[in-house]
Formats: sequence, structure tokens, C-alpha cells
Amino acid sequence: SLYTLHPETTAKYLVETDPAFTNKHNFLSSDYMYQQLKWDPDKVPKRLGDGFYEQSLIRNQILNQTGRQYLEDYTDDMTQYKALMDAGLAYAKATGLAPGVSLSPEQVAALTSDMVWLETKTVTVDGKEETVIYPKVYLRGHNDLTLTADGSLISANTLVIQTKEAVRNAGTLFGKTVQIQAGSLDNSGRIQGQKIAMVSENDIHQTGQITASDRLQMQAKGNITIESTATHLANQDVLDRTAGIAVTSTDGVAIISAGQNLNLAGATLQALGRQGAVLLQAGNDVNLTTLTLAAKKDMTLNQDNYLRTQRQTEAGTVINANSGVSLAAGRDITARSAYMNSDDGTVSLMAGRNLAL
Repeated sequence: SLYTLHPETTAKYLVETDPAFTNKHNFLSSDYMYQQLKWDPDKVPKRLGDGFYEQSLIRNQILNQTGRQYLEDYTDDMTQYKALMDAGLAYAKATGLAPGVSLSPEQVAALTSDMVWLETKTVTVDGKEETVIYPKVYLRGHNDLTLTADGSLISANTLVIQTKEAVRNAGTLFGKTVQIQAGSLDNSGRIQGQKIAMVSENDIHQTGQITASDRLQMQAKGNITIESTATHLANQDVLDRTAGIAVTSTDGVAIISAGQNLNLAGATLQALGRQGAVLLQAGNDVNLTTLTLAAKKDMTLNQDNYLRTQRQTEAGTVINANSGVSLAAGRDITARSAYMNSDDGTVSLMAGRNLAL
């Protein structure tokens, strides 16, 4: 197993990652906050998990709250975690907040930056309750849409775009109701609304962020491609933007339908409400593939002394809806490194021909 439970009182963490997996990696942990604020670890409860486990907690909290793996301006877990802890440290210094104390609703509403704070949590292990410390993510309100230097903002109560030509959005479209009907659609920016409808006579290409509170409907007669993007540097690829789609209300639903193929690569689709659902359909194939990130290292002293490595990772597609996830294809469904989850409902896959996982 990747994780081991340590209920004994002398343990530093309740959940510890297998050392065989972590011994070659230095995973940033909440030790950083303890050291900065000079808290005595012996005077606070056991922590929920080690650095690797904490970073997975942070990643999952952000994913559940935003529909994205990373907040804006971040492309890796460690940098994001450190920045959020730095913000928490600054907040504690300014307010005198003590470790283990949760923020009040008034404090959360007044936040001016995203942050991590260490709070207590009661968990049950082998029938026995235990109090542990865990890192909680607090996000400031993000409804303050503003015009930026590198994009445009179009905002209205009801925003309707109709054209037989192509629509390409690299800015922000915001409205209570957003309706887009075009010959083709390409969104690399942000679309936000209570109800969003996107209809294309041909294809839809989605690499940006789409957030609907109640309902998202995306429909194309051709292909729909939802894919994250990477920046290719000299020696490594860096995740540039996670293509995210989220519906946030209690019974929010995302319905995505392609007349031909539905392709998702390293994308994140989330219905965050208790009764939320994600429904995907394609006339031909549904393909859940990955975004490949490569890195290489070449440290050469001479022809006899050198270190050369190559590494390749794949970012899979994540689909999560509490009430149900449904995939239907007229022909084939193919899923590689995909994560599909429904806590209270079912994950349904229906293919007219082949199903390959």
C-alpha cells in the first residue's frame, strides 16, 4: 500500500507514505509553517499526513473548489503549496491567529489572498477518535472580474453571441446567462455564468476555464476537444493551463455532446454540488487521453563521467460528480490514466462497440 496508518501516540503523522516511494524526493510539508512561526511540534496534535500526503490534500481541495488542479499562476504542487503557506504565515502574523484555530465566516469573507492554514480535525481510526492537524485551503472571493492587460472582459446579465463564423475567446465572458452559437468555437479564456450554452455547427476546442453555477450545455455537430496545454522549455515541459469545466450549484449539471468524437486530454470536469452530474456523449468515439510532460537532464563532465536522464509523466483526465457520471459513445470509449468518480451515484460507460480502459 502507498500509505501506512500510525495510530500510536509517538508517531509524527497519522498517515505516512511508503518510504520506498518518497526516499528520493523531498516533499514540502507543514514543517515549513511550524519552523517559520516557531511552533513547538510537541505541543500540537499529530499531523494527518506527511508532505506527500499533505500535497495531495491541497491538490484535492483546490480541485473540489475550483475544478482545476492548480490556481492561477501555478503549475506544480510544491510551488503552489509554499505560496499558500506563505500567505497563511502572513495572515497569522497580521491577525495573531493560533495554530489549530479555524477562520470564522467573517474572516473568510474578508480574505484578500488565497492561503493554507493548519486546523484540527477529528478522524476515526479502528473505532477510536483522534484529533489531528491538517492543512486547509482558503480561497478568497473570485467574483471580482476585472479587465486585464492581456485579455478582454465582456459582461452582461444576458450575453448572446450568434454568428455563422468562428468564435475565438481568449478573454473573459461573464453573465447570468451566456449563450454562444457559432460556426466553430475556440475558448482559451474564461467563461462564467449561471447558465451557459455553447453550440457549434462544426467543432469546439476548449483549453480554458468554464464555470457554470446551474447548467452547462456544450454541443457540436463535429468534434469536441477539451485539452490542457503545456509549455515546452529547453529541457522540460511545464503544464501551462488545465482545461477545466465546473458546475457549482447543488444540482448543477454539465452536458457535453459531440456529433462525431469527444476528446479529453488531461482535462478536469467537475460537478461540485451534492446532486451534481456530468453527462458526456459522442456519436462516434469518446477518448479520454493524457497530456504528456517530458523532462531531460544532461550533466556531462567527460566521456567517461556523465549523468543523462529522461523522464516522462502523463496528466490524465479527471471527471468527478457526486450524483453521477455518464459516458456514452456510438462506437468506442477509450480511457487512459483517467479518473472517474461519483461518491453517491454511479459511473456509467456505454459503448456501441468497444470499451478500452
